[in-house]
Amino acid sequence: MVAGALCSVRFRQERVRDATGICPPITLCDKGRPVTRIDDQTWRVPAMNSRSLTITYKVFGNDLSGTFSQLDPRHANFNGGSVFMYIVNHKSDPVKLVINPPSAWRIINGRMEQTDQREWKFPNWDIMIDTPTEIAPDWSREEFQVQGKKYDMMVHSFGDEGGKRAA
Repeated sequence: MVAGALCSVRFRQERVRDATGICPPITLCDKGRPVTRIDDQTWRVPAMNSRSLTITYKVFGNDLSGTFSQLDPRHANFNGGSVFMYIVNHKSDPVKLVINPPSAWRIINGRMEQTDQREWKFPNWDIMIDTPTEIAPDWSREEFQVQGKKYDMMVHSFGDEGGKRAA
């Protein structure tokens, strides 16, 4: 966290298409500190000598363009830049992502080290947002090689084949 006396912490969202990207109100979960909106993608919170802050916000998640994210009752597919905020001037700090999916849902992303992984540590925010993630009960995965290059492909299923559709 930011060291210092009574400083302000600014949270920022990287990619904002319009004002609906993050849906106000943004609320602070601890100590009732005020959140001040600076612009469409920046908010200021007084740090008040805190070692940590918790903020809660809603994200619009029904965009199929591939740039943003889709979050619905069937699955969650997110690109971090459209979901995760960062502390201004601290994008280079290490970050941790913890995902607690519904039971029977599986997680896959390019940083998986084991199939039941639920926590990832990233050296910085930029690497975290460059790790698209799918969380769903039904998806299939295939690995293959073409001209000596390894490819790993995942296909999410909306059907009733239980994740058995060929990727």
